[in-house]
Amino acid sequence: RTPRIDAAAIGFGLGPRINAAGRLDDAIRAYHLLLADDLATAHDLARDLNRANRQRQEITRSVFEAATAQYEEQLTALEEAGQEPPRLIVLARDDYPAGIVGLVASRLVERWARPVVLIAQGETESRGSARSLSGYNIFHALNTCKDLFIRFGGHSLAAGFSIANENIPLLTTRLQALAADTLTDAMLQPVLLIDAEVPLQALVWELLNELALLEPFGQANPQPVLMTRRVRVQSTKTLGSDNKHLKITLTAPDAPAVARPLEGIAFGLGHLAEPLLRHPLIDIAYTLEAHTWNGTANLQLNIKDLRRAQP
Repeated sequence: RTPRIDAAAIGFGLGPRINAAGRLDDAIRAYHLLLADDLATAHDLARDLNRANRQRQEITRSVFEAATAQYEEQLTALEEAGQEPPRLIVLARDDYPAGIVGLVASRLVERWARPVVLIAQGETESRGSARSLSGYNIFHALNTCKDLFIRFGGHSLAAGFSIANENIPLLTTRLQALAADTLTDAMLQPVLLIDAEVPLQALVWELLNELALLEPFGQANPQPVLMTRRVRVQSTKTLGSDNKHLKITLTAPDAPAVARPLEGIAFGLGHLAEPLLRHPLIDIAYTLEAHTWNGTANLQLNIKDLRRAQP
């Protein structure tokens, strides 16, 4: 099968490489690639952007780890003082690259399930990116602090701004006070919307092709999330240099021994590799995707959540 060229391929494959140059230094290389009129030039520029994207990934990982450690230090201090953690996180450091803070803020929202403002401090002025949860309008929150910004803009889930360094403490105080008053417990509870419940044997190429008719997927048209109950974990394997991610093979409990299992990938769930072998019967929520490796395409479940099978 030919690899699928769809919204996901563009959004997660091509897009980050086009954007990488601008995040690290100058976007002119991406501009020249898009205007290249011969294959050799396009190949060289694409190779440069691919290299820049790998560098961007490493920097993003490093900043994410640093920001996580910074916030955990704050949590420890708050716990020792007998205080509750803030409902909105604000982190600022002078070694956070301005072109990366938006990406890291998004990952921190996923990690901590609360809005995040991440600020790259400069000598006198700083640039920040804010990311939020569904239901909490981060643009409106920033708008209440507009007198503190040099400039700002965005929408309900993502925004950016520049600010004088001396205004950062007041910005933190105001945003966290506003979140304490308006960000409810329900908003902080992650919700996964299931579009349909299907049996494992219904996961075939024909279904994937039918789902593709709903593309392009994006913020206003999310990829359908499916659910299957009582599937059996046949094997598990951790992935990534830090064993953070999980690959599993799945079958129906009543499937014949010769039945071909389906593979699933669960990002950030590598710590469940051994527990799933001890308790292999689970319910899963996932998106159905095509995964191509060495020229061969197979169906793959991108697992969004799982739990022990319910009776």
